[in-house]
Amino acid sequence: MDAAPASALAPVVSACTRHCGDGCSLLVTPLPGGGLEIKGNPEHPHTRGFICAKTARFWDRINSPERITTPLLRKGRDFEPVSWDQALGLIAGRIQDLRATPQRMLHVLYYASFGVLFQASRLLFTSLGASAFSGSPCLAAGDAALKAAYGAVRQAPLSRVEHAGRIVNWGRNARMQSVHLAALLANAQKRGARILTIHPGDPGYNVPGARQFLVRPGTDRFLAAAAAKILLESGRLSPAALARCADPETYLELLRRMDLEDLLQACGVTRGQAGLLADFYAPAQDGPTATLIGRGLQRYPQGGENVRFIDALALASGNVGVDGGGVFYKQGDLKLVPAGWAQAKPGYGRTFPIHALARAVEQADPPVDFVWVEGMNLVTQCPESLATRAMLEKRFSVVVEPFLTDTARAASVILPPALTLEWEDVTKADSHECANLSAKVLAPRGQARSNFDIAAGLGALLDPPVHFPDPEDVLDQTLRQGAL
Repeated sequence: MDAAPASALAPVVSACTRHCGDGCSLLVTPLPGGGLEIKGNPEHPHTRGFICAKTARFWDRINSPERITTPLLRKGRDFEPVSWDQALGLIAGRIQDLRATPQRMLHVLYYASFGVLFQASRLLFTSLGASAFSGSPCLAAGDAALKAAYGAVRQAPLSRVEHAGRIVNWGRNARMQSVHLAALLANAQKRGARILTIHPGDPGYNVPGARQFLVRPGTDRFLAAAAAKILLESGRLSPAALARCADPETYLELLRRMDLEDLLQACGVTRGQAGLLADFYAPAQDGPTATLIGRGLQRYPQGGENVRFIDALALASGNVGVDGGGVFYKQGDLKLVPAGWAQAKPGYGRTFPIHALARAVEQADPPVDFVWVEGMNLVTQCPESLATRAMLEKRFSVVVEPFLTDTARAASVILPPALTLEWEDVTKADSHECANLSAKVLAPRGQARSNFDIAAGLGALLDPPVHFPDPEDVLDQTLRQGAL
């Protein structure tokens, strides 16, 4: 799609592709003399005409003086600008040397963008048979818990929270995480919903006008079990909900065997607070209870168990499968914008666990000699940051990154990608059931290239080459195959 001329001053409908559940639709207006005005699209059912301050100021990021806009090659402790031909030629040579032993290459791709074309380097490295990582730095434990509890990761659109009679905000900092979730909670309160917030004590978690109490970090499973035990002993669990469960008696017997005082001591909560939580889940005239589960509580040892006990409390109390109720953790993959085009044979040759990536790579046999990092700040997002940085510095490392992050500083070569609004893509979200077109509004700054063009350009230099489809064909195929 061609960039809109600055003189037209007509808003372009585009979308934010970044790693955020809101998936905002945008109205982007090029300003005379340069710059962009970025607003929320009022016609989008989830965006509703407003966006976060970070996205509204995204032109500042595009135009930042700190942005990397040309390929950089390490020279001692510093970097020097080089041409794309030099950078890609050097990288292609390293890949070519490892072509016969592709497991010695490690591909680390994460979701800085939810765009379909952003996945392009996956096609390159699965075609080669490179190594990759297993697990997730984000939501894997909660995902596994939801699948174990319910059989699949599915939730209603987040907008249904407005129809809840009561809402338990279990560890979500709505004001920081999502302006739209914060607005939905405010609207629910206006409709009469009562909100209880449970959090570990950091500022910003509580919703204005809501009740709250603190839980000892990482012990949410004991609190959920305590509330469920109180409901069981007072006869307020839902027989109809339990009848739909597989082997509910095992769960009930577990609750009977648990000592309430031990549970309360484990999570640092009073009997009155646990009773308040139980009351929020008990049947009531004001409608069902919606449960918002935060990300943090599943990032502890036994974090998946934290989510599973919350899931069980919501289900056994009759608050799952009813409008206005439900558990809201993540929407799950609705197959709106499938990215199967980027999976190629033979696929990844082996994987290393993301939670111990540096140690696993150092112990690898055959060894890892080449690392490609894209879509995440690996050094700061993974455990053992110093070891992760050292792992990159000891190997030929390519980092696709627009700023000089901790990960980029450890690279052998830095490749500058285009940012949102500088390339066309189709993207999904985690809070609604819409696929968004992220239209190209302006040309990439400097020598930056889209992630697709970077991967396709590198693939073309190999012998034999790794061929890429036309990006427009990828988007057309994605929309045809998606569950729209």
